[in-house]
Amino acid sequence: MTDYVRYILVGLRKIVFPTLTIVPTAPQILQEFNPHSKIDQTLLVTIWELGEGIGPIFIAPLSEKFGRLPVFHIGNILALCCLVASAMSVNMSMLIAFWFLTGCCLSILTLGPAIVGDLFHVEQTGRSMALVMGTQMIAHFISPVDGAHIAQSLG
Repeated sequence: MTDYVRYILVGLRKIVFPTLTIVPTAPQILQEFNPHSKIDQTLLVTIWELGEGIGPIFIAPLSEKFGRLPVFHIGNILALCCLVASAMSVNMSMLIAFWFLTGCCLSILTLGPAIVGDLFHVEQTGRSMALVMGTQMIAHFISPVDGAHIAQSLG
């Protein structure tokens, strides 16, 4: 396994992890921000996925024009900045907006399979792709448990 694939796996665990971490903490977040509509409550949990759907429309062509590595790094840095901004949000609208932008900036979800396809021969692509996508799925299973622990212990 190359260092580049290891970097992808670490990136998947760290960047994809917050996706579902917010679900068990949603009641506390809603209590703190006191949203005025039911739409805010729904968007808090679902807006990330909308961003994940819109982001690849821009990320994929940019990676073809400028190369995968610069787009990969810039996307992950922007996603991290948006995560920090969402953690420092002062109202519900700000939190939802930064949560959406975080989903848009996630370059690992778009570029991970393309990078694996670029690095490995066709015979090895299946196993490598399963490893990369399996790591992403493990993060989706572990993150709600972690979010519940954080909500219970830290509030």
